[in-house]
Amino acid sequence: RFTNNITLIYDGDEAGVNAALKNSDLIHGEGMNVKVLFLPDGQDPDDFAKSHSPEELRQFIAERQTDSILFRINRTLDGVTDPIRRSEAINSIIDSIAIVKDPILRDTYIQECSRLTGTTEQTLIQTMNRKIHQNKESEKKEQEREQRQEPPVTPTPFVRTTPAQKTDKVEEMLVETIVRHGNEVIFRDVSDESTGQTISLNVAQYIDYDLGLDNLAFTNPLYNKILREAVDHSSDPDFKPVDYFVHHPDIEISTLASQLAADRFQLSESLKLNERVEDLRDRIIHMILDFRMNYVKRHLKELKEKLSATKDTNAMIELMKEIQMLQEVRNVLAKKLGVDIMV
Repeated sequence: RFTNNITLIYDGDEAGVNAALKNSDLIHGEGMNVKVLFLPDGQDPDDFAKSHSPEELRQFIAERQTDSILFRINRTLDGVTDPIRRSEAINSIIDSIAIVKDPILRDTYIQECSRLTGTTEQTLIQTMNRKIHQNKESEKKEQEREQRQEPPVTPTPFVRTTPAQKTDKVEEMLVETIVRHGNEVIFRDVSDESTGQTISLNVAQYIDYDLGLDNLAFTNPLYNKILREAVDHSSDPDFKPVDYFVHHPDIEISTLASQLAADRFQLSESLKLNERVEDLRDRIIHMILDFRMNYVKRHLKELKEKLSATKDTNAMIELMKEIQMLQEVRNVLAKKLGVDIMV
């Protein structure tokens, strides 16, 4: 029967330990779970197996085997106090964790590594995500090289583009607020005109509701997925958006959430101030107005480009009507935002 659980058995000497660590990484890369076992007094595995009954051998393995990643963590950090060497040791551990295919198992290892090293989970996750992306980039380049049958080249380091480079800054700020405060209630006991019921809305629900009034959505699909999942988990009393998204099995969401959840300035806990509900609500309302203004401006630009390119009279009239309507919407938004419109 096929199983994805493998136990590697080695002599307990230095060579055996090094072989176990190297081979466990290779097997982890194939999506298998690896445990290691070291025989006492440097005994040879083959001789040890022959000198014990199958039942004795099974019991010995069950009692003595150790998870390979946890063994690496304890082995690599043992007695290491120099900051530079300790940093190198932690990086080597993250290299091994990044190879693990199962996202839940990776998360468990990260938690244990954080506990044993005193390094924050967020820092370890960011480092791991970067290494995973680097591994994927290397694999992709290797596949492309094999297809072209070109000689191997040294892969260039992976550099992740930030959300600000891809999408509107206001979108990034809204999604950052969802990741940080998505479950916080900002409207209480609001009357729903359609049902007559009284409801409360948290940050994610309100953003989703407001954008949904005009069928608006973020330009970045990843942002829409984060909003959707935050809304879907709003009924869960234990839902903590930062923890949920930072540990998300989707590596892109996890990486993005780690970046958005990181404090802009590293302050001690005593200096961090909790934002009042009223201030958070006002800030979100203002950001949504900014989002709508940006949408209107983009759409106006597209319509004006169509107008300049068309020669059909009827089409021109329809475009001019739509432009005029959007300009009125823009002016209303500008008044709410307290900005002047330059024509």
